Amino acid sequence: SCWVRLAPATTPGSQTITTTTPASGVNNMYQYAATTSTSIIVALPVFSNVNAGTNWLRFKARATTSGGILSVGYVTDVTNYDSFVSIQDLNINNTVYTVPEATYTVVVPNTIPANARLAIKNKNDGKSYYWDDVYWEVIPTCIVPTAFGVSNITTSGATLFWTDSVTPPANGYDIYYSTTSTAPTA
Repeated sequence: SCWVRLAPATTPGSQTITTTTPASGVNNMYQYAATTSTSIIVALPVFSNVNAGTNWLRFKARATTSGGILSVGYVTDVTNYDSFVSIQDLNINNTVYTVPEATYTVVVPNTIPANARLAIKNKNDGKSYYWDDVYWEVIPTCIVPTAFGVSNITTSGATLFWTDSVTPPANGYDIYYSTTSTAPTA
């Protein structure tokens, strides 16, 4: 099924599908609510395994002003604005899609109702939110670290640093060095 817009009965914000600087393709979702408005909720299409506890929602998001919040949750009734339940609030600090921190993931627990639809709700903070490239996918067994960087580069060494994933591997990360840009086979 398709996307569904849930708007409050009074002073709703706005939501459109727009061509303004999408992450990929030609469109992305836009949500806005003034501080005197009420937020809009966008319910995503139906996922048959929404409460399996094995998947996450991955997407790109940006705000026109840093420091905004998008709430990812679910609705149990696409005709009832008040059925929204938040799973996780995401701090949107990037203003473009092209930075690594523009990709957000939310692990969806197996405790949500089987008939629920995942949904994204903007805050009524006067900020414009855009989101795109939405994926419903199996949670990887090894989640890639973020904020990877290199410093102190010399002819014989370098310092590598990163931020561990939310669930880092029990035995740590493997690092390999190759002069041919070929990944290891094991």
